[in-house]
Amino acid sequence: MKNNKSTLFLVQFIGVIATITATTVIAGQFSAGFATSDISPKKGEQMLTILNGAQLTDKIDDLILVKALVLSDGKHRMALVVVDAIALYQDNFNTLLEVLYQQHDFDYVTISVTHTHSGFFSENRASALNQIIIDAVLMADNQLTPVKIGAAQTSIDESYNRIVHKADGAEMLWINPKRIKTRPVDNTLNVVHFKTLDEQPFLSWVFYNAHPVVTMALNHVVISADYPGQMANVIQQNIGSEVLFSLGAAGDVNPYDANTTPVAFSMQKSKEMGTKLANEAIRAINSIEDYQSQGQFSFVSKQFKQPDASVGVIRLTPTIGLAHFPGEYFNDFAVQLRQGSPFEFTLFMSMTNGNLGYVPTAEATVKGGYGADLSELIVNENTGQQHVEYAVTSLKEMVIPRH
Repeated sequence: MKNNKSTLFLVQFIGVIATITATTVIAGQFSAGFATSDISPKKGEQMLTILNGAQLTDKIDDLILVKALVLSDGKHRMALVVVDAIALYQDNFNTLLEVLYQQHDFDYVTISVTHTHSGFFSENRASALNQIIIDAVLMADNQLTPVKIGAAQTSIDESYNRIVHKADGAEMLWINPKRIKTRPVDNTLNVVHFKTLDEQPFLSWVFYNAHPVVTMALNHVVISADYPGQMANVIQQNIGSEVLFSLGAAGDVNPYDANTTPVAFSMQKSKEMGTKLANEAIRAINSIEDYQSQGQFSFVSKQFKQPDASVGVIRLTPTIGLAHFPGEYFNDFAVQLRQGSPFEFTLFMSMTNGNLGYVPTAEATVKGGYGADLSELIVNENTGQQHVEYAVTSLKEMVIPRH
């Protein structure tokens, strides 16, 4: 398949926009490499808590990991990294993007966190973490194998909107084990599945909109990948693929069993939720019939100002589009992105290439509630809308017309 039309790629890194023009590109074979590194602290190491400062780690409840996916279409190489952490420092993002773009010649890079609230990293671990991430990316890059890519989506009711809107404002529903219905949420579960050309499972990439806070403890150290880690274990055991998780638009959305106590019970609840999501993901994977083994990736990003933010989109295949955002975006933005996108499968990836903190909708800022009070945020009421509109416009420009 030959594309005779010039294609424009904008690659943003460290505040600089580089323009790459590709003409008369012959579509190439998709290939992928994957690597994982254990970043769990050691017993006796000091780790931060949410409300009670640094404490000694006395046990590892389950492993926290760095996962690196490298994708190639024969012309472009993308590095897509996910870290089991609540957040990264901006210096982490800046350093990693600079090294992977300038020293290792990647065409596009995303660095994300799963946002598990049981994965804190102090600044004195930042440099070591950077090197682990770079090493994982290079390991994945050295293991590229031909793959084909398919996608499916389903929905599963394992989350709720934790901000309850009232006539006179809002109140918070922090925990919800009785599964009380609040405002509607987008509980879509998206899966991108990679297989080798001889039909062996390679990678399952899952997207879901729910804060990883089942194992969260406010006053003491818990080390856990939360429900995404448990979900990955079940998929890997049943499908045989590696597993990557990306958090969607979960700024105001919790799992029903958020903040479960004590820790032993929270681990049980995170396993239950992870198993439910995994089983649904497996059913979705088994339903995929359309896989693409050749094509051309497309990507574009924009650096916004006031506040500084990098938003980008990626076309993986003619049916799969992805948009990434640097913060905790409220759930309504996932609906807006999907409804505005021309792609059959549209993936919302948050906490990527930066961290703005909470990004509420304009409506939410009027009602208030945690994460929606502009006096406590670095964004304004229009920030999220501007970012999503840019992503939708960019996705529309990337569509390959079907004849």
